[in-house]
Amino acid sequence: MSLASAVVRLSLIFYVHIILGEPIPKRLLPPPDCIGFYTDPKSRGYLADPALIAEERLKLAQKYGYELPDITKDDQVRTR
Repeated sequence: MSLASAVVRLSLIFYVHIILGEPIPKRLLPPPDCIGFYTDPKSRGYLADPALIAEERLKLAQKYGYELPDITKDDQVRTR
């Protein structure tokens, strides 16, 4: 897809959904060959279990030697 066609596509999406007041369609599930990536806590996929993501964050912090910030007290971080 060229840049010009992408810009035209995005402008049409903007027009239909914003200007005409159409609701934005619901997000679909990823293709079957990508499910593993989106459910893997190591890649922090949006379908992964939040508890497993927290464990993977801790492992990564220990591996690279930094202290993990406490995101539970951050107002801008939203968890499921």
